[in-house]
Amino acid sequence: MNYNYGITIQSAESVHCTKLYATMAISDNTIATARLVESSTDHPIWDQSFRVYYSHFSPSVIISVCVQIDVAFPSVLGRVTVPASQFLAGMPVQGWFDLFHEEGNKLANTAQVRTAALK
Repeated sequence: MNYNYGITIQSAESVHCTKLYATMAISDNTIATARLVESSTDHPIWDQSFRVYYSHFSPSVIISVCVQIDVAFPSVLGRVTVPASQFLAGMPVQGWFDLFHEEGNKLANTAQVRTAALK
């Protein structure tokens, strides 16, 4: 399966981060990295499209939102785990997903990531 996906990062509350980017990974392999966005607002938003090819087995696709603090050591703000079955069903995966910490706790600031198929 392959689709063009647009990634929108948006927060319902202030995220006081000025440099954000997102990655999509299957297993431990990054398959797409969105550009770094430098935002001067408290509610950063960016739109970017890329083609996702899903051709090997993994139970999930992980979308990570990262904060670029240091070039060598980016920090993960939160992650979304989307079941691979949603991609493999042949339907575009669209919608808003809450971001979670590594430990599985939902981010307190209600940050969300949205994916949208751009066929």
